[in-house]
Amino acid sequence: MQPTSTPPWERQPAADLTPAPAPDSPRRAPVARRVAAIGATSVAIVLAGWIGVAVADNTDPTTTTTPPAAGAAGAGAPGMPGPKGGPPGGFRGFGPGGKGGPGGGGAVHGQFTVPNGSGFRTIDQQAGEVTAVSHDSISVKSPDGFTKTYSVTDNTLVNAGRDGIGSVKTGDKVNVDAIEHDGTVEAVNINDQTTNSAIHDHWKPAPPPAKTPPTTTP
Repeated sequence: MQPTSTPPWERQPAADLTPAPAPDSPRRAPVARRVAAIGATSVAIVLAGWIGVAVADNTDPTTTTTPPAAGAAGAGAPGMPGPKGGPPGGFRGFGPGGKGGPGGGGAVHGQFTVPNGSGFRTIDQQAGEVTAVSHDSISVKSPDGFTKTYSVTDNTLVNAGRDGIGSVKTGDKVNVDAIEHDGTVEAVNINDQTTNSAIHDHWKPAPPPAKTPPTTTP
């Protein structure tokens, strides 16, 4: 007689057919995005470094600025006419700002020729002491004994205080620029160093009063 049911000790536990839980994808996704972002940032940094190196390699460290050539415009090369037919080499002469004059270490008198339109003109320059002066002329003697007389006209610029040529006195130290033409020597500029120095000293600010040391009572 066959048994109608399986004994309890022979029964097998029923298979657990409950599906396994799905992987925790929501939790892993942020991790993956962070890893991807970090990777992209690293690549960008590396690329930036390569680009910087490439730019640095393309820079020529030997590039230098070429200095202007000697004798450029306005430099006044020696022996060449100055601006607008002026003295050679841009020489400023003995006028205001010039370097000549007694005790100045420069030239005391000289003569040179410069272009003048279709021809040439002769320029005289002298520094020295006034030996004679009037409304129409001035005579100057240089330290080496050279003496010359120049005519004074309405076109002569005199730098000597309020009265112009009337302020120039015998014995004053002067600088003269002149032009020779038609047998005359006409003064173009007369700069009276003696008068101008006195005017400058007149307007010089007074020095501050000397400080008196405090007195102590023994």
